[in-house]
Amino acid sequence: MAIAEPMLQAMGYKKGDRFAAMLIMGIAWAATSSSAVTPIAHSTIITMVDWLQRDFSYRVGFLQWIAFGIPVGLLSYLVLLAFYRYVVRPDVRQVSSPETFEYIRGQTSALLPVTLQEKISIGVFLSVVTIWVLPSLISSILPPASTYLDRLGTAIPPLAGAALLCTIRVKGRPVLDFAHWMTKGVDWDTIALVATVQILGSALQNPNTGINEFLSGFCKPMGTSLPLWAFVGFTIFFVVLQTNAVSKTVPMTLVYTIIVPIAAACGKGNPVALGVTIAVASNYGFALPSAVASTAIVAGSGWVPVGFMARYGFLLIIPMTLLLTFVCYPLASIILR
Repeated sequence: MAIAEPMLQAMGYKKGDRFAAMLIMGIAWAATSSSAVTPIAHSTIITMVDWLQRDFSYRVGFLQWIAFGIPVGLLSYLVLLAFYRYVVRPDVRQVSSPETFEYIRGQTSALLPVTLQEKISIGVFLSVVTIWVLPSLISSILPPASTYLDRLGTAIPPLAGAALLCTIRVKGRPVLDFAHWMTKGVDWDTIALVATVQILGSALQNPNTGINEFLSGFCKPMGTSLPLWAFVGFTIFFVVLQTNAVSKTVPMTLVYTIIVPIAAACGKGNPVALGVTIAVASNYGFALPSAVASTAIVAGSGWVPVGFMARYGFLLIIPMTLLLTFVCYPLASIILR
């Protein structure tokens, strides 16, 4: 948005204009669709990986996740492009104006060279990604090293990388200022939400509450009567519909806690693949500011009227549900055997 807003203003667009609303909304939607491409893209994905290891003793590796996450993410992007082209159909004639190209040339020429601090940050980031990927690559060559790195999980490598950036100093200053990071760089609200949802998930699964047993009894007939594609489709639609109205973490917790045990008990498909598809679906919020952080940001910017976003966002639920049902789940079932 920091790039798009001045560009729109340079082209003569104002807040509320249809093309400007479409572009800013598209930025939010693209960010939303990318939230499940890797297992570290969002806290919900990390949570799901932990749940699957806890409940099924199945550790979803980094390479395993991106093996289906990248294709699904790319297809989601193509769905968005097709949706804009044939459903939203914005007028893009003003984009090709000379002022637009002049603005882009001016911004390009003003770019500064990469600093040493930025190079160090990139190096540490690539090192963290390498540690995530290595266990899958060296499991047959160096089993002990693979096991050790895998036990680090997804949280330890980035924490170690952040600590390293706080330690390395350039011209007397740390690459990453710890005080600034803790006050400005950490979304403590999200961390509190994830911790609370973990407690909520434990409560839902606790047999003493009776909640799990009641909802399981209500939903169990679907596991035995519906064909697999309809069962998966209903599950994903239920998740996406809820996500477009409330925070993504709550629908994921509720649906996983109820539906996945039913699938496992009835022998319905691959429960691990269903779990990761539920996690992916929980990130697909497009319609309301309450859905995900990206929609809340663009709605609050003033560029995107809430009614405009809701009208097209709810329509987008249908193609995205079909994509996750007939592409994401089957692909994850093949990879996560």
